[in-house]
Amino acid sequence: MDDFWMQMVLSFFMSLGMLLGGSVLGALGALLAGGYPATTMLDLADQLKTWAAVAALGGTFATIKMIDSVLWGQQTAAIFRHMSLVVAAFGGAQLGYLLVEWMAGSP
Repeated sequence: MDDFWMQMVLSFFMSLGMLLGGSVLGALGALLAGGYPATTMLDLADQLKTWAAVAALGGTFATIKMIDSVLWGQQTAAIFRHMSLVVAAFGGAQLGYLLVEWMAGSP
């Protein structure tokens, strides 16, 4: 598999896994502490959505640096690669959020 496609798939599934793992384990913690697991799971999923995507990208500095260089005309072809990685990471986080909504029984 091409290195770019590998990075894209990994970004998607890393953000998906971080969101699902964080919210499900947080709900387990809420259950052990006597709280409401479904509500906690939804709250955590909402809070973790952006952070899961950023963590899957390995931080945003490289992407922001690439966008800066594209704006000044240095590397126009690379912007599509980085934007694809950003979309894949946020797509994985959004899918994770939708799965958590489904698991929690939210309409």
